[in-house]
Amino acid sequence: MAVCRWPNGAVMRVAVLWSRLSGYFVDCLTELASRGVELLIVHWPAEASAPFAFCDSDLPGTRYLRTDIDRLGRLEDLLRKFDPDAALVSGWMDWLYIRTALVLRRRGVVVVGGIDNQWRAHSKQVIGAMCAGWVLRRVFSALWVPGERAEQFARRLGFRGVRLWRGLYCGASKKFRAAGEVRAREWFGRGEWPRRFVFVGRYEDVKGVPELLEAYAKYRELCSEPWELWCAGHGSLKPLVSAARGVRDLGFVQPSGLPSVLADSGCFVLPSRKEGWVVALLEGAASGLPVICSDACGSHVELVREGFNGWVVRAGDAAGLAAAMVRVSSMSPKELSEFGKRSADLAAAYTPERWAEYFVEKYSELASSRRRSGRIAG
Repeated sequence: MAVCRWPNGAVMRVAVLWSRLSGYFVDCLTELASRGVELLIVHWPAEASAPFAFCDSDLPGTRYLRTDIDRLGRLEDLLRKFDPDAALVSGWMDWLYIRTALVLRRRGVVVVGGIDNQWRAHSKQVIGAMCAGWVLRRVFSALWVPGERAEQFARRLGFRGVRLWRGLYCGASKKFRAAGEVRAREWFGRGEWPRRFVFVGRYEDVKGVPELLEAYAKYRELCSEPWELWCAGHGSLKPLVSAARGVRDLGFVQPSGLPSVLADSGCFVLPSRKEGWVVALLEGAASGLPVICSDACGSHVELVREGFNGWVVRAGDAAGLAAAMVRVSSMSPKELSEFGKRSADLAAAYTPERWAEYFVEKYSELASSRRRSGRIAG
């Protein structure tokens, strides 16, 4: 593994100005730190519907809560002392981060913005892209996007070539790949497959929870031996989830416990109404599960092939979702295992190890381009 040091022996320093931390992003930062990169992390606190809990020992580098930094001068002071070579910023959602990014950019720091906005070509988005592109090209040296739909948006904003990075979200960590190995050994090794659908996400309308429960009720009417539905999450619709027949409400599951849940599941289901490049879908695929998702899930473009490793249904279509559940539960353990292997293969490109390697590669490419041209063309 290459260690990131400059010719004078100094380590590479990266400031991370992020929204809320999640398990996959912590895995990515840990991989980056393992390559000798020094990190300073500023992030928002966890939200009630997704209460990820991390100890300081779980996180590489130095960490600060955004709520403790309420003015530009305070954040500038931290970054001046840290003296980063690069900064990774979670899009344009935080005015303090944007103002800080401008300051860093003027100082010659490579500032990379991470976005997962999906290009949908509606009039508001078209006008917004025209207006925002000019500003964002001056805030960010590059945009880092997770998939094809977000790449379309970044191009509309005017980011191309060395200024457009791909593969922002990488959740196919070793622990999820290991979950597939456990299932293969403990279930398929006996000629069986877990008879459970699993949903992982917030219990809210936007995640398609009402459609999921409606579809599952229809599915149970259509099958003489229906699979169970496991739900891992938290939110305002929890009473509906807990009361549904055949549904097991696991509550919110911390990242460390999710692989074992997936290892004992038979198919990953995510019927979101509106979604970015959702990492939960990647984690389900990486664990070797067949997948059913809605077409609102941006990551289905890269991770789901119809009839190959799963099915994509129209967002809000409970009948279509129920039909897909029937298809999956009627498959043999061998067929389900084959679908799962294909899911894992599609997810294999999105590992934290590759994320860290890519960051260093693209940073070097961007810095080299800047040295040759004297600036990054806007």
